[in-house]
Amino acid sequence: SVGTSIKTVLSNKPLILVFFIQLLAMTAFFGRMGVVIYYLMYNVQRYDLIAAFMSLPSLFTVIGIFLTKNYIVKIGKKKMAAIGYIGAAISLILIFIIGKTAGYTNIPLLLGLHCAYGFFCFSFPIPMAMVPDAINYQEDRTGVRSDGISYATVSLSTKFGSAFGVSGALLIMGATGYIANAQQTAAALNGINVTVNLIFGIMYLCCLIPLAMYPLNEKKSGEIIENLQKKRAQRDEK
Repeated sequence: SVGTSIKTVLSNKPLILVFFIQLLAMTAFFGRMGVVIYYLMYNVQRYDLIAAFMSLPSLFTVIGIFLTKNYIVKIGKKKMAAIGYIGAAISLILIFIIGKTAGYTNIPLLLGLHCAYGFFCFSFPIPMAMVPDAINYQEDRTGVRSDGISYATVSLSTKFGSAFGVSGALLIMGATGYIANAQQTAAALNGINVTVNLIFGIMYLCCLIPLAMYPLNEKKSGEIIENLQKKRAQRDEK
């Protein structure tokens, strides 16, 4: 029943942790994607390079996913997700520091750090790959398997993240003095830099909190699958 499915999802600790990991990561990812144009227009002020700054991180995300897919299997989803979040956070915090201290004229360095940020976003699909492990965990524990509502729950975090990330960033930028289609003050420029880079960098680091609490690894997940296979074989025999 619907009630049993909802109860099963809410009592599934690994799934709830994946929800919060994805919520934080997608808020940072989509939030920055939605407001980085303001950073490029008002801080960097290189309109001829906006296309490069916008497209290269996405390209390097694809490259990162392709190059790390085998390591996700060998090293484990949890460890590789942590590497991705830490790398993305460091890249954004360095972009913030460079703008804060040296200014925005070192285009090769800024562009390189944006590419590095894109590469470390290889962690983007990992939480969704953790959902089957959480579903197996709950089935082994309770005997109830709820694939559809489990995936829907985690997918909801992506929708929340894309909505809250952009709207929250715009509220912060507005509070620090940003005025649309106007010459920005030093405080407003600093607010844009803080919002686009520092805040979202810290948010990636926050992903490590629920990730550290996530109780499953490849060994544990393998044991759960073996238990489920034995239980299913016993049911078939009956």
